[in-house]
Amino acid sequence: MEKMKRLIYVTGFLTLMISCTLKLNQEKNLNYKETQVSFFDLAHGDWTTNKWIRIPANLKMVNETFKCIGYLNLIPCEFMKSNDFFIRDICINKNFYDLFDSLEITYSLDTIHSKYYREFWNRRRKEENESIIYEIVKDVNLIKKQKIIMYDPYFVNDTLYDLLQIQFRYDTLTNDLAKEDFDVLKKYGLHESAYNLLYERYDYYDINWNRDSLVETLDTVTNYVGAWFEDNTK
Repeated sequence: MEKMKRLIYVTGFLTLMISCTLKLNQEKNLNYKETQVSFFDLAHGDWTTNKWIRIPANLKMVNETFKCIGYLNLIPCEFMKSNDFFIRDICINKNFYDLFDSLEITYSLDTIHSKYYREFWNRRRKEENESIIYEIVKDVNLIKKQKIIMYDPYFVNDTLYDLLQIQFRYDTLTNDLAKEDFDVLKKYGLHESAYNLLYERYDYYDINWNRDSLVETLDTVTNYVGAWFEDNTK
């Protein structure tokens, strides 16, 4: 389950280089404030129409943040070794590493004979983000050679970093860590997400905390606008 969630999240980001419906909160009486982070659609939006992620500065931020956390902590190893893989229900009949090797090689060619790679780079140039995409391709290729890739802390987004640390935690979830996660979400104004940690997330079911007391610290709103951490119990 966790590997699948990790795969969906990161391959959503990679979809841009290789080509949510929000449910109503009907089972509780109150809706909670959820500050909409600029990168919300990175996890919940339609990637075929996502204009935010096509902006070079945003691509740079996401890539540096992913590198800070570590791509290998976000993408399952079996995904990278596979000879075919799915991205948003689209099957890519190529080995992951071979694909990115070819993308790096073909970027600087005057004539690209392969229709797939020629059209890929033509789309990137039309979107005017080919330089940062090439940088990302090179970074991904470095994973084969070394486990740690250098990142530029200037471009790391603290909010995205913290949310990913919660979402893809590798250490054992304790009562203290759960409370820290709750406090982090409150700090960023993600009160609907904080509510879901208390009541609507499998990983937090066995946490020994005073849910009734903590939920009283959350701010309510009239309308439900969606949550970064959604209810995953249904």
